Amino acid sequence: MAAVGGAKLDHTEAVLPTDGTHLVKAALVGGAELAYPEGASAEVDAFSVFGGVDLTVPAGTAVEVSGFSLLDGRSKGVAGEPGGAVVKVRSYSLVGGVKVRQAV
Repeated sequence: MAAVGGAKLDHTEAVLPTDGTHLVKAALVGGAELAYPEGASAEVDAFSVFGGVDLTVPAGTAVEVSGFSLLDGRSKGVAGEPGGAVVKVRSYSLVGGVKVRQAV
């Protein structure tokens, strides 16, 4: 939680719990840049006035995006492999959207 400032978390080399992780990011100004390793499931809640979420996941990971942004676009979800990892992103902001990328 911060008034001004973003978060950059690269979990690609981390050993995460198999039942998933939950990340909450709250800021007035500042977004979140997140990267997850293969097979990781997570729930991400982001709240900001100015700032979005930039998410990188491995190929095969499903991404479900919900929430709202008044002045910026939002990536659509990404279909993954049946029974594979799922990252759920709930992002709420006035300016700033959600960008989802799949790592190669």
